[in-house]
Formats: sequence, structure tokens, C-alpha cells
Amino acid sequence: MNKKQDINSFSSPRTLRSMFSTFESQDELGDLIIDRTEGWYDAKHSSFSSPEIEFVNSIKVTCCPYCGSNRFRKIGHRKDGTQCFRCNSCKRKFNPLTGSIFDSRKIPVGEWIEFLIHLFQYQSIKIASIDNRNAYSTGRYWINKIFEVLKNYQSDIVMEERFWTDETYLKLMPKDLKRDEKGRLLRGLSRNNLCIMTLTDGTRTVLIADGTGKPSRKRMRKLIPHIKPGSHMIDDGEKSHGVLVEELSLTREIHKTAETKGLSDKENPMDLINTVHRFFKRFMKTHGGYSREELQDWCNLFSFVLNHHNDIPGAIKDLFEMAVSTRKVIRYRELMSKKS
Repeated sequence: MNKKQDINSFSSPRTLRSMFSTFESQDELGDLIIDRTEGWYDAKHSSFSSPEIEFVNSIKVTCCPYCGSNRFRKIGHRKDGTQCFRCNSCKRKFNPLTGSIFDSRKIPVGEWIEFLIHLFQYQSIKIASIDNRNAYSTGRYWINKIFEVLKNYQSDIVMEERFWTDETYLKLMPKDLKRDEKGRLLRGLSRNNLCIMTLTDGTRTVLIADGTGKPSRKRMRKLIPHIKPGSHMIDDGEKSHGVLVEELSLTREIHKTAETKGLSDKENPMDLINTVHRFFKRFMKTHGGYSREELQDWCNLFSFVLNHHNDIPGAIKDLFEMAVSTRKVIRYRELMSKKS
């Protein structure tokens, strides 16, 4: 192997099995290495368990995922115990997961649990993939499925009575940074800063990614569906927030940044939303290589995690229930070809 091939071999994490696929045992130590790595792989990649099959078979099937007909019948089970159906209209076979994001799964659905635990604890996709003995590309594939599940998660969240609003900002990728005619980076809240508009009432949080720089009144109107008319808004006096007051008949409490700067968290009336922004930036820093085009998807995910208030078991259960009802098939090859 030449030097160039050596360097390329470290370009991305490999699965445990592929890492040792060419390793040949020639002595007792080699036998030990093969035995342990195979054991670890099998422990992380078990076959479909009885609880998983029972879960899949418990999913209520109301129509054919191919033609939408409600004329279908049971036709027995697959070898692993999964219930099978046949549509009387289009004659096609299907199972409870056909047409969902788990369609044609090769890895047990249960393996998502550990991946989600890592994700909900602000760990990177790479770390989650390595610990779960999966390829990094599998983690990228799964995160896009999660994005699809949470696509409309924030749609029904509405602030009532009393809430805080403010903006936070993230930088563009270095290659996309805008410069002036002298080659200097634009300063301040410029086109180099992605804007995330935030609402929180301390229990629920909404984050909307929209444009760069400070938000205009027009962009601020995107928050209107998430606010109950007549509520009380607490903010820093940003001019564009005025459109919310005008169109929703809100009462307003202003705490300008110049007045709150230097105050302790306990004394700062804007601490609640500042804390949301601190956690959001920490979350996004973990995924520093994310595509800026997917920023709203990441906002949806962060909102979902934050709104579960560290109840990870509850968050996993809720996401699974949403996932099995998300009628969208995402094929690995098609997705990864777009990402490359």
C-alpha cells in the first residue's frame, strides 16, 4: 500500500466488521481478536428481537401504502414473524412498516434507541455511529430520517399568556462568508450571520431559521402562527418585534440589552431565552459540519429535545410513535448520492 492509500484509509470511520474484514488469524492472539470483535459486532447488531416484532405487528394498518385502498387482508407472516398483508385492489404485498421511514429496514429498529440517546445528549453523529458500531454514513442516513419525522413538529406549538422572544445567530461556513470590496469580512450582524428567531414560555420553545442578519418585520411575521393574540411579550426592544404587538394585540415588556448586560443570570429578566440560545449553540457546535441548508431541520430537532426537558425515554417513545406514522420512504442510495 502506498503513502496516498495509507492516508485515504483514515478518511472516515469504518464499521467494526469492515475494519477487521481482511484480518486473518495466524495464532491464538489472532483468534482472540476475531472472537471479541465478532462478539461486539453481534451484540450491537442483533437480529430482529421478539419485542421488536411484537411492536411492528401492533402498528395499526388502515390502508394499503401503495394505492390507499382499505380493502386488504392478512396473508400470514414473514420468517421473522412480521405480519404480512395483500391489497385486494392493487394486489401488492406489504407489512406494517411499508411506506414509512423504516421501510425495507436492514438494521433492527431497536438500534435507533442508542443512536437517539447519543443525539438527545448533545453528542455528535460521528460519536453515535462509532459507539453503535455503525458506519458514519448510516448516522447521516438516520439523521435525515429524523428530520423528515420532525418536519412539522413545531407547527402546532403556540405561546400563550406570557412568553419571551429574541434572536440568535450562527456563522456561515468559511467558504460562504461574504467580504467587502477590499476582501474584509463583513462586520456586525451581517449577511455572514444566519438568523434564528426564537420564542419560549419556559415549557415550550420554537426556533425559526430565516435569512441572515437582523430580522425584518416581514420575516418576523413568520412567528405569528406560534403566538396567541392578546398574550404578554417580553423582549429586548428590537424594532421588528413591534409587528407582533401590532398584529396580535400583545402587551409588551422591554428589557434592552444595554440595561441587562453584566447582570447575573438570576437578575437578568431575559435569562430564560438566553439559556435557550446557550444550549442551542452548544448543540449546534456538536454538529459543526452540518449543512446550513438544513438549519431549520436542526432547529426542529433541538426544539423537540428541549421541549422534552431531559426526559430521554419519553422523547424516544414520542419520536418512534411519530416515525411509524410518517409516510415517507427515504432510500439510502438516493439520499447519499445527493449528499455527495
